[in-house]
Amino acid sequence: MQRVVFFSGMGADERAFSFLKFSGITSVFVNWIEPEKDESLKKYALRLIANTPIYADDILIGLSMGGFVAQEIASQFPVKKVILISTLRSGEALKPLFTAAQKLHLLNLVNADILKSTIVAGVKMYVPQHDKRLKVLIDMLDKQDGEYYKWAMNAVLNWQGADVTCPVYHVHGDKDEVFPVSKATNATIVKGGHHFMLMSKAEEVGRIVQYFIDQKE
Repeated sequence: MQRVVFFSGMGADERAFSFLKFSGITSVFVNWIEPEKDESLKKYALRLIANTPIYADDILIGLSMGGFVAQEIASQFPVKKVILISTLRSGEALKPLFTAAQKLHLLNLVNADILKSTIVAGVKMYVPQHDKRLKVLIDMLDKQDGEYYKWAMNAVLNWQGADVTCPVYHVHGDKDEVFPVSKATNATIVKGGHHFMLMSKAEEVGRIVQYFIDQKE
């Protein structure tokens, strides 16, 4: 069976993928570890897989920030392909979004606990309160502390992209609030898809990703 290695979004764990249904694969979930102070995303990505072998026939799937991590790993290890969900393919595309924040070092001025509560509040804005998936999201986000989120956002702000030579597939929502669809190049677009479309449009996203998995290179 095809081995697929999954990297979840910032603060999330393998439950982020629990609403997707795939066939013909063996799933390997790599969850976040504690970052070191001022650690780059590249160094973090390599440390993240210290206990998870990466093989040439593997497919890497990265959600949101996990997409950046997947690309970093694919730049260091030969893999079959990379599939990105609700993320971007290049650090260059991030620069116009975050240049001001970088120059002003705004994250250094933000209280870690307030940052975490702001992220959680943002999730609640886009997921209906009655939706059972909201509890899953909040439970995942609560596992990390505010300092983790400060590190993660700084790491993303300073990501310079990765040189990936294997095939890269990308699925993105046209209503993504975090990474505007205008920055998503060569992506399969999901109409009405928000940043959390992995849950809200799980059937459609799952069908597209399964197609990417099955593609013969």
